[in-house]
Amino acid sequence: MRYTPHYLLNDPDEVKRLIRENPWATIVSSTSNGIVASHYPELLPEEENFDILGHLVDHFEQRMPQPMSLQIDESAARHIATGTVGLRLRVSRFDVRLKLSQNRDPAVVERIVGHLEADGPYSSAPLAAEMRRAHAVAP
Repeated sequence: MRYTPHYLLNDPDEVKRLIRENPWATIVSSTSNGIVASHYPELLPEEENFDILGHLVDHFEQRMPQPMSLQIDESAARHIATGTVGLRLRVSRFDVRLKLSQNRDPAVVERIVGHLEADGPYSSAPLAAEMRRAHAVAP
C-alpha cells in the first residue's frame, strides 16, 4: 500500500457519496488483518474492450432461445460499445464467499435445485451440482 497521507479521507458520508457517484471507485478498508484493496485498474484499449465484450455477450446469450451477439450487427454494436469501458484488475489476493442459499430452508433449496436441473434457458446442471455439494442434498 502506498503511503499517501494527503489522500486520506475520514468522512464516512463523503466515502458513501464517492461510491454512489463512482461505482468503479477503489475502496481500501482497514481490517483486523490489515489494510485491504489498493486496486490499480488498467483501461483496455478500444479493440480489446470490444473483443472481450463480445465474448461476454456470447457467453451469457449462447443458451438463450434467441441468442444475441455483437456479430449480428457489428457496426451498430461497435457504436454502442464506445459507451462502455473495459478494465483489467490484477488480483494479488482474494477472499471468497460461496453463496449457495445456505441460509435457506432445505425445502427451498430443493426447489431451487429442481429448477436448475429442469429444462429451460436458465437451467444449470453445474450450479445445481454445486448447491447439492454445499447442502449435501442427495440427487
